[in-house]
Amino acid sequence: MTLLIKSFLAGFIMAALPGAVQSSVLQSSLEGHFKSTVKFAFGAAIMDGLYMFLVYFGVVQLLVSRNLLFSIISLIGSTYIFYIGIDSLSPVI
Repeated sequence: MTLLIKSFLAGFIMAALPGAVQSSVLQSSLEGHFKSTVKFAFGAAIMDGLYMFLVYFGVVQLLVSRNLLFSIISLIGSTYIFYIGIDSLSPVI
């Protein structure tokens, strides 16, 4: 139980650090978009919870033990990141 409390406190402290999500929430709230700010913050919290759930149940160990599955997910992820990079350059080109 103490591990759960320590993990919660560590997660809470790390979540308080400024980052992309906090910057977007601050910008949106300063612009007066309350509904979209709440939706965005709630979505970020849900995704953080999902990531913690996946880490807790050892999904990484499952992926590492299955080389083909890990390779497929890595290929899909790298292709998506490459697409985002090309898409961000398209207004410039």
